[in-house]
Amino acid sequence: MMEARYNKYDIVKFEVELFDNATKTFEGYIAIIDRYGTFEQNEEPSYDIFVPEMNTLFKHIREHAVEFIRKPKKSELNKWEKEF
Repeated sequence: MMEARYNKYDIVKFEVELFDNATKTFEGYIAIIDRYGTFEQNEEPSYDIFVPEMNTLFKHIREHAVEFIRKPKKSELNKWEKEF
């Protein structure tokens, strides 16, 4: 098992496949780190990523699908720590 590359509250972007086989890229912050993968796999960590603009938590995003953007600003961190 790989060590998780990203930390809680890191701002990342990720791509998901939609129901019509199209893909869409979202930006959010890491809310939960699943260090041991998902139910389907345990080769790499996965993340639950919160997208504030949609008020949505995307679950079990595999690490290879996540791209780091930046660390959170202190003002963002103070707000997000209250949410998760």
